[in-house]
Amino acid sequence: MSDRTRLTRKPERGTDDPAVLHRLLDEARIAHVGFVREGSPVVLPMAVGRDGDRLLLHGSTGAGMFLARGPGSRCRSR
Repeated sequence: MSDRTRLTRKPERGTDDPAVLHRLLDEARIAHVGFVREGSPVVLPMAVGRDGDRLLLHGSTGAGMFLARGPGSRCRSR
């Protein structure tokens, strides 16, 4: 955690406990994923799943979010 990612509003509601975060992700079916495209923020609802420590997002490999992904990210189609 850094000053940039530290919760400042109602920090008692946040957690960094992996078990709690995994449970939340396992219960979720939709995630709102934010990224920057051409200098502007974009948020898209996407189907989501978890495989161990990997977050799986369902979307088209031709979608802007996957085309704009940064270094270190992986995009794989089946």
